Amino acid sequence: MPLVAWAGYFLVPHWTWGWRLVFGLGLFGVFFAWLIRRWVPESPRWLASRGEFERADTVVRSIERSCGVESPAVLPDAPGERAPAPDRPRLGELLTGAQRRPFLVVATMWVAGLLAYSAFNTWTPTLLSENGFDLDNTLLLSAVLATAAPLGALVAVPLIDRWDRRRTQLVMGALSAAALLLFGLVRASAAVLVLGCVVSVLFQAAVPFLQVYSAEVFPTRIRALGSGTANALSRIFNFAAPMLIAAIFGGLGYTAVFAFLAVLSLIGGCVAVAYGPRTTGVSLEAAATADPDSVRATEEPLRP
Repeated sequence: MPLVAWAGYFLVPHWTWGWRLVFGLGLFGVFFAWLIRRWVPESPRWLASRGEFERADTVVRSIERSCGVESPAVLPDAPGERAPAPDRPRLGELLTGAQRRPFLVVATMWVAGLLAYSAFNTWTPTLLSENGFDLDNTLLLSAVLATAAPLGALVAVPLIDRWDRRRTQLVMGALSAAALLLFGLVRASAAVLVLGCVVSVLFQAAVPFLQVYSAEVFPTRIRALGSGTANALSRIFNFAAPMLIAAIFGGLGYTAVFAFLAVLSLIGGCVAVAYGPRTTGVSLEAAATADPDSVRATEEPLRP
């Protein structure tokens, strides 16, 4: 993100082909995909669910060694070398039975969160230009905000396993909403820069919580389909963001856009606290099968 933003600042205003190079930087994603393929192990839960116990055991042992944990000398008894393959999860399961509620919760969180995040990052330079900032200043602001964003991910590191993820989402959403409202009211360059950095850090700090939470609420067999579909829905709904923001700006003005983004920032945390199961300090099995109301009523978290 910082690389592309600073490339935009240095290239777009000065060369007619600069914007093409900025888009071309997206090809670096292929390199990161290769690194993930090479360095990130397959999920041992997924391997075990498909009966590949030896591969799952190898992955778990490597993780234990890296954490200084002694592994059992013998693999626990398993029902055969390879268990029957589980039924392939179907999309319809996400809208029926036990999976419907968590799916609707995480889908709402993804749609509202990504729409607010994407609209802020995409539209802020244009909106500022419409309010008297020149192109160089708005591109510089975008570059600074993109540079601040990774700090948000670092902020999440010491907190993500310490605080309840649902309540943390709500707190971050409330702080983001307050910063967005102030951002829409101020006009001084310094205030715009500071508040913009605060919003960017809070948005990025919330992303790891959302990514982890949206995976924890589903059982292993349907986890990838559930969290992946919720994420994909947010991308589909995000297609409407340019027209929606343009309509709000044209009809209600500059400040109304950021008021709308503030409301979106609050929705995910409110929905999670009201309807989502607690997952922090709870085993994946318990989080994926427990009734949200009964989990919410438990005072002390269960440790896996």
